[in-house]
Amino acid sequence: MKIYETKDARLIARLNKPVHDLHVTRAPEVFKPYDETAMTAFFEEIIQIENHLFYVVENEDGHSAGYIWVEMKQSKETPFKYASSTLFVHQLSVNENERGKGYGRALLKHAEHIAKSHQISSIQLDYWEFNVEANNFYKKQGFEPTRQHVIKHLS
Repeated sequence: MKIYETKDARLIARLNKPVHDLHVTRAPEVFKPYDETAMTAFFEEIIQIENHLFYVVENEDGHSAGYIWVEMKQSKETPFKYASSTLFVHQLSVNENERGKGYGRALLKHAEHIAKSHQISSIQLDYWEFNVEANNFYKKQGFEPTRQHVIKHLS
């Protein structure tokens, strides 16, 4: 298993497809159908932003098995909250045929290493309530819920 940083927007767009398709299937009123050209263009912009980092994990055969997209976030002190630094996981995706082999866990461990090397003491992320697999995975990795995001649809 090998993890490396990448600036290859097309690769990230392709690795994003399985998780995006899951979201489209479960919430088609929210998520657009996958469009590789549009995804690649989106990632080409984001990948150039200094505090956004993309890492790919390869399997033993040297094929890309998944990726993680993290952002180093700095929040200034306000009258409500203290200043803070966190590593935010925007996306983590492992190809369906590669799940259960430790790639997602390895990507999160790599994110922990990045956070610690930048003196960041927490990693945050969110996921859709319908994504039971993500919920179970993140609980196993030691993540704890801290907020509840709710929505009311108006006709």
